Amino acid sequence: MIRRVWLAPACLVLAGALGAQALAQTTPVVWDGGNAEWKANKWNGGQDANTALGRNNGSEGPFDIFIGDASQVTYDAATNGDFRLKAVPGAPTSLTINEGAKLTLDSFNTDTDGKWSQFDGDLFLDNGTLKRTFTTPGSTVAGGALILGSWRSYENQKIKANLTNGGRIENDGQLWFGASEDQAIGLDVAMTINNGHLDLTGGANAPMTGLVEGDLTFFYDYDDGTAAPKGEKYSINFKGAGSITVDTAGIYVVTQDSVGNWSGLTNASYEDLWNAGILRSHGINGVDGSTFANFFTVTGTVGAADYKVTAKTASTVTWDGGNDEWKAAKWNGGQTSAVALGRNNGSENSYDVVIGGGAQVTYDAATNGDFRLKSDNGPTSLTIKQGAKLTLDSFNTDTDGKWSQIDGDLNLDNGTLKRTFTTPGSSVAGGALILGSWRSRQNQQIDVNISNGGRIENDGQVWFGAGEDQGIGLEVTMTINNGHLDLTGGTNAPMTGLVEGDLTFFYDYDDTISAPKGEKYSINFTGSGSITVDTAGIYVVTQDSVGNWDGLTNASYLDLWNKGILQANGLSGLDGATFGTYFSVAGAVGGANYKLTSLLTSGQAGDFDGDGDVDGADFLTWQRGGSPSPLSPGDLATWKANFGAAVTVNAAASVGAVPEPTALFSAMVALCGLGVWRSRR
Repeated sequence: MIRRVWLAPACLVLAGALGAQALAQTTPVVWDGGNAEWKANKWNGGQDANTALGRNNGSEGPFDIFIGDASQVTYDAATNGDFRLKAVPGAPTSLTINEGAKLTLDSFNTDTDGKWSQFDGDLFLDNGTLKRTFTTPGSTVAGGALILGSWRSYENQKIKANLTNGGRIENDGQLWFGASEDQAIGLDVAMTINNGHLDLTGGANAPMTGLVEGDLTFFYDYDDGTAAPKGEKYSINFKGAGSITVDTAGIYVVTQDSVGNWSGLTNASYEDLWNAGILRSHGINGVDGSTFANFFTVTGTVGAADYKVTAKTASTVTWDGGNDEWKAAKWNGGQTSAVALGRNNGSENSYDVVIGGGAQVTYDAATNGDFRLKSDNGPTSLTIKQGAKLTLDSFNTDTDGKWSQIDGDLNLDNGTLKRTFTTPGSSVAGGALILGSWRSRQNQQIDVNISNGGRIENDGQVWFGAGEDQGIGLEVTMTINNGHLDLTGGTNAPMTGLVEGDLTFFYDYDDTISAPKGEKYSINFTGSGSITVDTAGIYVVTQDSVGNWDGLTNASYLDLWNKGILQANGLSGLDGATFGTYFSVAGAVGGANYKLTSLLTSGQAGDFDGDGDVDGADFLTWQRGGSPSPLSPGDLATWKANFGAAVTVNAAASVGAVPEPTALFSAMVALCGLGVWRSRR
């Protein structure tokens, strides 16, 4: 064992006395700007780190920490020791580096194995850089480990690391997922990269757990207490451009057995990570046989310097403008869809398909069959914007209508996707608009964004999942901000042995693994908008091990809220949030025009930079005189009251207000700090 942690009983008293809701509140702590050392008097208007964060070597409280404005912040490990970011159950912690800022952690090369950096909270690098280096560049002493999920993690903790908008991790030494054998049971570390980079070149790696770990190492431990594996979940998921580069120490994926021996991949390739389900693209990975080369390119050699993987990005195919049929010669300067997209009935290759300029595009299902958007050959999306409209004719002479399969991302930004019949009012079903069909892949993540007046208008049914044929672990996330789902019109014929609703969520059982498929579905309102269904209503159905379907066959919007499917700014009934605070309902369950209306409004008090949320960047905007009343205490109070919010409610209540921690809370956090000890190998 390398390190052990003990928490004083005071911490348990803290959790019980204040309750989960109090612990869930976080305090924003923002770097004032300019360049200095981490512990300098540069936090929240001139406070030092110890005052603002409770310690000089990171954070161990419920804080959201922001460094922006191109600041160059350094951390002196020689003086302050290991850097750490720690959360406890109910008290989330995060570090955000944005606006071109950089935090450099000096791992202090006179230590035998370098100073270690422990990230047990969320890390967001949005056009920001986290760099770990040596006191003396080029030293042969190890740079230590940058650990995502250390011995300070807690059971079933979920840690997010997002690298976006040019965000980077640059590390001399090692990057670990898990802490060799001291991470918590059920640790889940999910790294998402969308225009971001991992540069793990430079430095030397000394033995730390009985073997020489790689530049990038994933630890799957065995727990002696439960006599079972710890069940860690690790992923690096590319949702856009980006890369990973390692040095000669390479990549390790290692597992501990019941007697403490480590084995596994000690010189792994990127394709090995893909096949293990760790490396992903929009959730897709090699576990179900998806092809690595469709999503990534590799340069260099396993075990050699500068071994690099780069995410493939989709080619953009744009509608030329004007009104016409989908397969017309109107793509990329006069190409037909067969030439531009490889087929006439949608897209099955790695394309970002864009229709804008107010164009009215129609799709003839009678001729071309089911419309489909497929991602197996690389990331795929369809964007309809600028008042444009795509109308899919579901062709009413087919018994159950033509089905439209969306297995890539769908963006309706002031655009409309409409599905209708050849003959309006026909008694034949309009078929299904399926978000995650039988063409979806294991763990695929499909994002549907409806914003700026965007709409889905559907005669027939909208399905999340494909009855019983969607991929295992399918995740469909619909985000609505000034958008609408109009699911009225049409009739619904039986398609899976029951008459599905206008809006249906399918949770399937997989016979091959003898377990539920684990689908994740959500409709998250982050602004205004609505959902309207007809008499067929809403279904939430689950299949059992013998194939029977059961569940809610005439569900209410409140039912969706309590199940966590319907959300407001990420909150739902599962969080104890109150439905009526965020939504109003008109009509009756099972009746025509049963409608949900969001009480959230686009735009947010305190959002001084206009990016749709209230975060540390808005504090910096205020500091630079960019708020409505430059440098006024009133604007600062507005920012502070709404910190963490992305929307407001059309009522007296506001979302995301973050009060200051109480004196009792602060005192007990201090007591908790006294009850921590560690031993180092």
